[in-house]
Amino acid sequence: MLHTYRARYQRGFTLIEMAIILVVIGFLVGAILFVHDLLRNNRLRASMSEFNRISSSINTFRGKYNALPGDMTNAASYWAGETNGNGDGAIAATESDHAWRHLAKSAILAGSYTGTGNVATTLADSYVSKWNDSVWSFVAPTSTNANTWWGSTKFGGKNFLHLGGVNATYSSTPTFQAKDVEYIDTKMDDGIIYEGKILGPQLDLNLPCEAGTAGNYYYASTVEGVNCTVFFMLNN
Repeated sequence: MLHTYRARYQRGFTLIEMAIILVVIGFLVGAILFVHDLLRNNRLRASMSEFNRISSSINTFRGKYNALPGDMTNAASYWAGETNGNGDGAIAATESDHAWRHLAKSAILAGSYTGTGNVATTLADSYVSKWNDSVWSFVAPTSTNANTWWGSTKFGGKNFLHLGGVNATYSSTPTFQAKDVEYIDTKMDDGIIYEGKILGPQLDLNLPCEAGTAGNYYYASTVEGVNCTVFFMLNN
C-alpha cells in the first residue's frame, strides 16, 4: 500500500498537466507585457499632454505680449534683469533657457529657471519632463542642408519643441525607442517619421531611429534600442 502511494506521488506531471502549466505561464507573461506596454503608453500620453500644456502657454504669452518667449526684444522692460531676444520670430536653442524664464515670469507657465544656459544646470534651465529625465527645449531649423528635414524649406521659419535627454545646453540625447516616437506621431499626427508636425531626429544625426532609404524613411520600430528624440512643431 505504501509502495503504491509513493509510486503515484513520484510519477511527475502528465502531459496534460504540463500543457496547463505552460498555458498559465504564457498567460502570465502576456499579462506582464500588456501591463508594461500600458504603463509605457500612459507615460507617452503624459508627454503629449506636456506638449499641449506648453504650446497653449506659448499661445497665451504671444497673445498677451505680441512676441514669443525668449525671442521678445523688450523682456527686460517687463521683468528687470531678464535677457531680451532678437525678435526674429525664431526661438533658437540659444534663446531656449530665456524662453522658460519669460513664461515663468509672466506667470503663464509654472516653474523657476536659472537662465544660465550652462550644461551643468540644464535641468534648472528647461522644463523637465516626466519621461526618463528628459527635458523640453526650443529649437528652430537653421541648416542649409536640403537633404535633411532640418534643412527643408517646408520647415523653414518654424519653431519646434524638442524632447530628449540632456546634452550640452539642449535636449539632444536619445531617450526614446523608435516605437515610442512612432506611437506619439500616430496619435498626434500622421505617423510618418519626417512629415507633418511630429518628427523624428534629424537625418544628419545618423541615429538608428529610422529605417529605409532617402524618400522612404520610416520608424525602425522593431529595434529595441533607445535611439530617438522627438520634435514637436509649434503653431507659431
